[in-house]
Amino acid sequence: MFKFQNTHVFLSWWHSVGVSRRHFSVFDIPARMCYKRSMIASEHENQVALFQWMKLHEVTYPALKNAFAIPNGTRTSPRVAARMKAEGVLKGVSDIFLPHPAGKFHGLFIELKAGKGRASPEQKAFIAAMMSAGYCAEVVTGWEAAAMLIIAYLEERIENSNWHQGL
Repeated sequence: MFKFQNTHVFLSWWHSVGVSRRHFSVFDIPARMCYKRSMIASEHENQVALFQWMKLHEVTYPALKNAFAIPNGTRTSPRVAARMKAEGVLKGVSDIFLPHPAGKFHGLFIELKAGKGRASPEQKAFIAAMMSAGYCAEVVTGWEAAAMLIIAYLEERIENSNWHQGL
């Protein structure tokens, strides 16, 4: 069964609008209220919020069940990093992949940033390589922008890499 992470964030917001704990149910929260923009600071929290949003919208968009995170930027010891590199882990691979063809694209890669985060040169090179291979690949800031990208992608409203300029 699906359960929200960080329930205390929701409880504090619900208490501020006068809802007591005994009336609180995570299933009563509309998707647009899952996280308030001001409460999310880190890339991790944005990614958690995005996957919670995807879980809520799997009925409308069944392809979301296949989305997964790529744990590429984790901090590890030099020994573990060497093992991961030997196993084929690459620098710059995007954070999220949706392996579902839509329109002219084979799948969707999302590099999720928080705040004023910017893509590294390796990430930009990976995105360019995936775009030339027929994938949709984008850098977005915040889980809301990523959710908009996913909806636009699944509804086949993306023609080129400048999808956000047409919204």
